[in-house]
This record gives sequence, structure tokens and C-alpha cells, in this order.
Amino acid sequence: MKKKIKIIFSIIIVLVGAAITITYATGPLSVEVFTATESTVTTTFTERGYVREDNYLDVFALFGGEIVNIYIEEGQQVNVGQPLVRIDNSQVIDGYVHNIGQLRLANAQINAQLDNLDLEELRIRDEQIANRRRLEGDLIAISVQQDIASTSDSAGRQNITENINLQNILIEQNRVDLNNAKDDLERQQILYSAGTIPLVSLEAAQRAVENYTIALDANLAQLDVIKATELNIVDQSEHFAVLKETLEEQIILLDQIINTDYFGGMRNYFLAQIQSNESEIAHLESEIARNRRYSVILSPAYGIVSDLYVETTNIVTTQSPVVEIRTIRENLVETFVPTNRVGDLQVGDQVEIIFTRQNSDVIYLGNIYEIDTRAEIHTSVLGVEERRVEVLIEPIDNSPSFISNFDVDVRFTTRTIPNVFVIPRTAIQLENDRYYVFIAYDNHVTVREVEVEAILPQGFVISNGISDGDLIVVNSSIDGLYDGAIVVFNTN
Repeated sequence: MKKKIKIIFSIIIVLVGAAITITYATGPLSVEVFTATESTVTTTFTERGYVREDNYLDVFALFGGEIVNIYIEEGQQVNVGQPLVRIDNSQVIDGYVHNIGQLRLANAQINAQLDNLDLEELRIRDEQIANRRRLEGDLIAISVQQDIASTSDSAGRQNITENINLQNILIEQNRVDLNNAKDDLERQQILYSAGTIPLVSLEAAQRAVENYTIALDANLAQLDVIKATELNIVDQSEHFAVLKETLEEQIILLDQIINTDYFGGMRNYFLAQIQSNESEIAHLESEIARNRRYSVILSPAYGIVSDLYVETTNIVTTQSPVVEIRTIRENLVETFVPTNRVGDLQVGDQVEIIFTRQNSDVIYLGNIYEIDTRAEIHTSVLGVEERRVEVLIEPIDNSPSFISNFDVDVRFTTRTIPNVFVIPRTAIQLENDRYYVFIAYDNHVTVREVEVEAILPQGFVISNGISDGDLIVVNSSIDGLYDGAIVVFNTN
């Protein structure tokens, strides 16, 4: 009897354990969920920058003169068109009158030099014409001697001595001409070094020396031929022919020299000087006509006088700086963006300019003012070279916080996605290139396909398949989770 009771008791224990096991295995699964909330997602990155220096503007005197009144002081705020200083221009006008007189005197002196050039050119040309006439006479004499030499052999031989004498006369004349040409070259070099003649005139004198040297060498060579040769009547005829050819070549050379414009380059230089002086005289007369005795310099911009360069009784010249004004405007912020991010930016995009403070950061809005078209090499804090592009930011609101060279952070927004949901990466299931999530309601879950708009560090951005208020299972990979599973959930 006792044995039967023990068997029955054992069976009851097994049945209870099995029931408990079955109950545990088929009971609801505990999951963690969160409530989907529709929002706008932005992608950003932040770069270090600084406030560029203020814009400084120099104000110049349009006319020279003496400062007689100063209407402002350093640190004073000025408006556009506000008088800054008053200048007495009378001394400058007197200077203009004096300069006009000096320019006219210079033109008179240049005209005198032009007259001297004409006289010198006439003298040189007459000298060369006289040389040509002498050569023509020598040519006639050689022709006569050639006729006489043809009468007899003895007369021809006797004529050798006469030819030597004649050749020496030609050589002596060549030396005189060469020395004159060298003297003229020295004068031209002095004038060229002084800047009074152009290079073409110096080159013409150099060519004259070269031509006379060639002629002298030719006659010396001919003299050697005469002395070294025992001429017969036939030789005499050939010799005279060579002499006549040499003289004719020298006559042609003199014709070229006579027809040369000796001082054409120098004359053009002087005429250009006169024309330049006349233009300057016309300019000064125009300045005198439009210049008043007093002139007032006005502020061209709104700003603060940062420096005053002059005092009363100071003399200023035309276009000399008088006042420096720091223009009051939104200071630009400069930063450098990596080349792989600059393509996401456009001029006009809104950014955040962040001033780091001990208690809390101060944020101002700004717009991208300019994006450079080239990259520069920068070294990161880790010592790595990076290529970055300069980006300038213009603050929307002017603030005393924008002090020159202050460090700031610039937060750029590269993308804005409205009306989406951001869910954790663990909530997504990927199957056959499709994305799914588990939605919990009542006491079970259901699988729903969703459309992923973007994948960000903080999670998946869902644009379709989820509604506001849906309960999303946080961990979609836990064991026992399937479509229709019974769950109990904790709201995160």
C-alpha cells in the first residue's frame, strides 16, 4: 500500500514539473520598447574658427595743402559725409604755377638743343660731301693714269711709284676719317650715358667707325699688293681697275653716310619730352582751374576714428593719408573645412557661431559669406597633414562678442530631414535588402517593413512604415521573438 502511494506521489511531482515547464516555455516574452516620435533630423559637423580683424579704412587728401582745421578726434564715431579736416590749398596752387613755369623753361631749352642738332647735322653732312668730292677727284686721276700707263711698259712701271704715293694719300685720308668717326663716337657715348640720346644714335656712330675701319684695312691691303708685285702693262690695267673699284665702294659708303639721319632718334626723344611736358602743363592748369582755396575731407564710411595722422599746420600732399577709420560692421569669421565636406556647403547657408563660455555657450547665427576655390595644407593636432578650404562666415547680428581674433566654433548643417523617426540600430532587422521592425501592441508583436532614409551614428532614420506613438521593440534579435509572439513589455 505504501509502495503504491509513493508511486502515485512521484507521478504527481513529474506532472507538476512538466506543467510548470510547459507553462514557462509557452508564456509571454519580456521585451523593451520605446515610443516612436516624429521629428526633424539634421546632420552637422563643427570646425574651429576665429573672428577676423576689423576692417580699417585710410582716408586720403585729394589735394595737397596745409591742415587748418581738424573736426574729429581719435575714438570718435563718425557718419558718412561727416567733415574730418579742412585744408588750405593755396600753397599747392602756387606750387602748380611754379611747376608750369619750370616745364615751359625746360621746353625752351629742349628747342634750343634741337636747333643745335640741326646745325651739327649740317656740319657733318658738309664734311662728308667734301670727302666724297676728294674721292671723285682721286677716281678721275686714277683713270688718267690708267690711260697713260697703257702707252708703254716703262711708263707703266714708273707709275707703280705714283700708285704707291696715291695709295698712301688714300690711306692717310682713311685714317683722318676714322679718327673723326672715333671722336664722334666718344661724343655720342657721353650723350647716351647722360640719357640725352637714344640707343639708335649711338649704334649709328658705332657703324660709322666700323665702316671706316674696313675701308682703311682694304687700302692697306691694296698697298701691300702694289709693293709686292712687279707690274707689267697688263698688270697695271688690272691694278688700276682694282683701285677704281675700291674708290667707287668708298664713294657709295659716303653716299650712305651723307643720306643718314644722324640725330633722328635724339630728335624724336626731345620731341617726346616736349609733348610730355605740354601734357603735364595742361594737367596742372586743369588742377588749378578746379582747385578751390579750401577743401574739406569728408568721411566715406560709418565707423570710429582709430588714428589721426595729421595735426594743424601740417602740410599734406595729394593722396597722402589723413585719417584711419575702423568701419563698424559684422566681423567675418574664418574657418577651414576638410575637402571631403566642403562639397556639402553653399554660399548663403545658415550656420551657428559658438562662443564657449564657462557657464554656458553663447550661440549666434550667421551665413556662409564666401567659400575659397582652392585648398590649403594644414597640420592637425595629431601632426597629420590635411587639405582644407577657407570658408568665411558673416554673422547675422552684430554683437560686442565679435572681438578681433577671438576663437569660436562653427557648426555647419549639411542636411535637414523633416517628418521622420530615428530608431536604434538594434531595432532594425535586415532581410533580402529590406528593413523590418517589431511593433508591440496589446500583448503581442507584429513585423512591419519600413523605409530607411538615412543611417546616422545615432540610429536609422525612418521615413515610412512607422506612425507617431508606435511602440518599437528595442532589441529585435532576442531569442523567441517572431511575428505574432506574445510579449510583455517595458516602455523605455
